Amino acid sequence: MNFRRYQNELIAGIALLVMLGAFLFKQGEISGKEEQIRSLQNRVAEMKEVVALKDMGRQRTREKGQGSGVGSPSLQSQMEPKKQKSDRKLPGAHYQ
Repeated sequence: MNFRRYQNELIAGIALLVMLGAFLFKQGEISGKEEQIRSLQNRVAEMKEVVALKDMGRQRTREKGQGSGVGSPSLQSQMEPKKQKSDRKLPGAHYQ
């Protein structure tokens, strides 16, 4: 078979395949970004709901006059992680 005879058709066919591949890749990227946007919107809505529920809980504890509610400093200090100093030195760092 003589490939010289069909050289232009082969180039055009390969170009069409590359264009089809690029199109499919771009479509996948667009749909992936849309999915990320939807996911972020859902997360933001959930966080807004959590904040609203916390605010409602704080208001209820203030109305009742209790000091050990959601917003009390003693409860917040119990929830904060303890900071520990590390004696480990980083490799490659020069210490004096």
